[in-house]
Amino acid sequence: MKNYYLHRDGQNRGPFPEEQFKQMLASGEIGANEWVCEEGSSEWLEAASMQVVLADVGGGSETDDGIQDAQGGLEQPPQREVTSASRRRLVMLVGLGVVALIGVVVVGGILGKAFGRQVVKVLRHRADGVPPVHSFAAGDWATRELGDIALDAPYQFRPMADVSAKLPPRIRDAMVRFEVFDSGDGTNPQVSVSRMAYTLETLVSLDGAMNGAMSGAMKPVAESLGESNPQFSSTKTTLDGLPARRASYSGRKGKTVVHVDAIFVQSGQKLWQVQAISHGEGTAADAKRMLDSLHIKSDR
Repeated sequence: MKNYYLHRDGQNRGPFPEEQFKQMLASGEIGANEWVCEEGSSEWLEAASMQVVLADVGGGSETDDGIQDAQGGLEQPPQREVTSASRRRLVMLVGLGVVALIGVVVVGGILGKAFGRQVVKVLRHRADGVPPVHSFAAGDWATRELGDIALDAPYQFRPMADVSAKLPPRIRDAMVRFEVFDSGDGTNPQVSVSRMAYTLETLVSLDGAMNGAMSGAMKPVAESLGESNPQFSSTKTTLDGLPARRASYSGRKGKTVVHVDAIFVQSGQKLWQVQAISHGEGTAADAKRMLDSLHIKSDR
């Protein structure tokens, strides 16, 4: 018959005959996360992982009154094993989190780059003497609804081309929804609206989405202005009771001024972001008006 040791309060207790050990497990006297070892073995395992059949446990009257300090050369459960197991679990969780975070940043970066390239085209047209369209009458403004997003804008939004094919497969697999709309070529401010939803296993980072999208949008704009190290400012806020971030960047070259303003909102596995890039000081007010009017109709 097998015997077992129990490590408790820094000491090895036992050995316990198999039947008594079963009884102690069944009654809860030995916790599932306590360390136990089979006599003759040097491997300490959590009690929950011991392959001990609890059926046919006798109704004997044995209790832990007979616990004795273990004699001989039985080693203590190596602390490094507990620490190592915990470390492995932590590394795994952090690793998954980093992968998911990178995914969010990649998505934001791709969207930002695509958006930024369109704005650079507008700036180049401006340099060629063709001013971007940016004159809006009061009657142009209306509430535009895009699913669960609503905002005031002077123009309709159109679906953008699907850029998800550019994402790594593991990122695409983590997404259950990915929709992007923009205000069209030549508009000033130029605005993009995106809605994303991720699987339950994915770590969704509001700050990661902000950093990726803002970096992607700023880079081509800053390069067109001759700026090598663009920086943006951000503030924590809430929108319709949801955690949100407001971000802003301004670049200048001579009389040319470009603003990148955005708001990012999260609800669990859902992310919304609205970015506006405006050329000139006058249109920055239009961008602010659109962002300030944003509402999210989320079921939480």
